Amino acid sequence: MKKILLIITLSLLTSSNSFAERLNWFFSKWLSENGHHQYLNEQGSHNLNIKIKNKALSATNIAYHSNPNRDTLIYYLWKYSYSDRSQHLKEFKPTNSSYDFKFNLIEDEFIKKQTKTVKKQMKTKGILSYLYYQDGEVLIDELSPKERLGEFLNNETKFYSMSMGKSVTSYLVGHAICDGYIDGVDARVNDWPVIKDSLYHDQKLINFLNMNTGDQKYIDEFEDGTSKLGAYEDEDIATTMRLHFNNKNTKKSKERYNYNGFVTQLILNYMKFKIGEDYDKFYSKVFNDKIKIKNSIRYGYTSLNENWGNGHPNIMATRFDYLRIAKAILDDYQNDTCVGKYLKEIYQQLENYRKNQLTNSSSFQDIVSMKLKIAQYEELLNLTADLEYDFVTSRIVADFSDKIIGTILIKSNETEKLFVDMPATGPTGILGRVSSVDNNIARILLLNNINSRLPVSISENAYQGIMIGQGQKNPIVEYVREYKNINVGDIVSTSGKGGIFPPYLVVGQVVSIDGERIEIELIEDISQLTHIRLLNYKFNQNNE
Repeated sequence: MKKILLIITLSLLTSSNSFAERLNWFFSKWLSENGHHQYLNEQGSHNLNIKIKNKALSATNIAYHSNPNRDTLIYYLWKYSYSDRSQHLKEFKPTNSSYDFKFNLIEDEFIKKQTKTVKKQMKTKGILSYLYYQDGEVLIDELSPKERLGEFLNNETKFYSMSMGKSVTSYLVGHAICDGYIDGVDARVNDWPVIKDSLYHDQKLINFLNMNTGDQKYIDEFEDGTSKLGAYEDEDIATTMRLHFNNKNTKKSKERYNYNGFVTQLILNYMKFKIGEDYDKFYSKVFNDKIKIKNSIRYGYTSLNENWGNGHPNIMATRFDYLRIAKAILDDYQNDTCVGKYLKEIYQQLENYRKNQLTNSSSFQDIVSMKLKIAQYEELLNLTADLEYDFVTSRIVADFSDKIIGTILIKSNETEKLFVDMPATGPTGILGRVSSVDNNIARILLLNNINSRLPVSISENAYQGIMIGQGQKNPIVEYVREYKNINVGDIVSTSGKGGIFPPYLVVGQVVSIDGERIEIELIEDISQLTHIRLLNYKFNQNNE
């Protein structure tokens, strides 16, 4: 890599009455103590027009798709950066000289254009800080303008890490491995009493790093915008396991990517368990000797009992200390240090996992397809295969699957191979079909879209019907004559009728039957995919 390109952007994320009043009181007190009297009325309470969904002033995040007014952003700036985010906070102070950045705020045309865009965005959005770092120099250094949010900010302001804490934790794990506290990414987490008898016990560390521990039955951070566990990160591990997991009864589900903060909390506290009494020394080695922070870092813990797994994965740091962390990670990766090799290894394992999802010949799709073919062709063994198709792998660039429109956008470099009605599949089954193509961008009509119609077969007996999207998670199958012979759990596959979809591609399984209404749970979860396959399918006319 000839150039080091690193952009750090810090922003306000868009993620009972007595409690709300208490928060308002602390907020007003902070405004007063810091000289922001223009935002206070004569009674000493704030006069800001704070608009939060359902007036839930205790809400953790600003909703991603919201467009909050300035007053609401001010409130959340206080909440994120100035109020205590957890019950307990520790402060870790620098003990040696910090790394000093070189500044070269050049008037290069590209940089000028970028700077202009950044300044424009900062005037209307919740972006607090923007740093552009390249080739050892800071080229853009911008804070939110004073008339927006800049009056509350300076270079000593500590920003709450949010999900950046996940990356910091992973980096710490790399140091713990290189220092000999943990054997490696394939080491099994089987010596930590706190998670004994739970689904997490005896899993490989890499499963935690990749968030594919099979915990989706218990954690779904995107279910109605909240986690199934609620504010689990505010509890120590032992308490969370006792209250939410009931260790002896938790069962691991199929390994799949399930984004959540709890596995990060598990990793951090397992690392603390392995390091033991050396943890403060270890922390200093990373943040002082390696990263060379300039300002103190604040980090939280959830209880006083360290044996319960009380570490919190998030930190509070200044914007330039975040850049120092990022630079240290980049230096390790590019200089092939022990930690750099760790970073390359986990990246490669993730890439291999994604590729295997789409290419594994022993996948569920292949197995089920073969069973269906055997069942339906058992009396026609002299019939040769009547299908020919190859595929184009394409990247998902926009996901509207959770909306009523039920579509995604994909991008492909093989534009000449894209056409309307191409079947779209994931690693295990069908997703939908191409509804439109514009240059190298194609829109995929998903199976749950209200306009989706798909001829299907149910069970190995190949009962025929039409699957109809409902604009909700699960579609239904109608027009099945033999519906009384269908059972919950039966596999649903494409029938091949109509000539758009090949037969025997798995769609899902029957989850409920209400009269003649058959509900289908789709096998593919689009939220877990980054790439899909588009099938170039045609009948083999030689076999007619």
